[in-house]
Amino acid sequence: MLKWIKQITAAMLVLLVGACDQGPSKADIEQYNALIAEKHDLLGRAIILQGRLIESFNMNNDILEDTKFMDAEGYLEDLLERIGTTEAIEAMPLPSDDTDLQKLHRQLADAVHFLRECYRSLEDSAFGRIGYAEAAWFKSRSAFAGFTKDLVYQTTGEELPDIQERDIREYDIGETLGVKQNP
Repeated sequence: MLKWIKQITAAMLVLLVGACDQGPSKADIEQYNALIAEKHDLLGRAIILQGRLIESFNMNNDILEDTKFMDAEGYLEDLLERIGTTEAIEAMPLPSDDTDLQKLHRQLADAVHFLRECYRSLEDSAFGRIGYAEAAWFKSRSAFAGFTKDLVYQTTGEELPDIQERDIREYDIGETLGVKQNP
């Protein structure tokens, strides 16, 4: 009798764990997508811009006084303000308490955190701590890429390939990348 109760209890636990491991519902993902769409876009722009600023500085240390460089820094500051702080991202209400959705959101918060660390490091040291800033930028870019990959998978079911460092190609400024631009 006791053995039979143990077997039923074990079977119920297996069913309960299996039911809890379903992931977020399609409605939750759609709500989450709508919630973070603007921040996702702004964060992507900010990561690209910060990378270009670092690269420009590495190529020419005297660029800090260039007005275009300072304008780009101002635009980056505006993007970061519109994205919000890491704490604000973490405090955003999620559509559900699903653990997969919480992990996904944690990746977004990590990307914001590391980008802000990069930005602060460069601002506090007038580009003197470039190595630390580059490391923080790379972590931000990696977290953002992972977040985007997981968001696409949750939204469409399509699995994107991992981005490897060797797959990243350098582009020249003004290169069209095969996309037609408006005149």
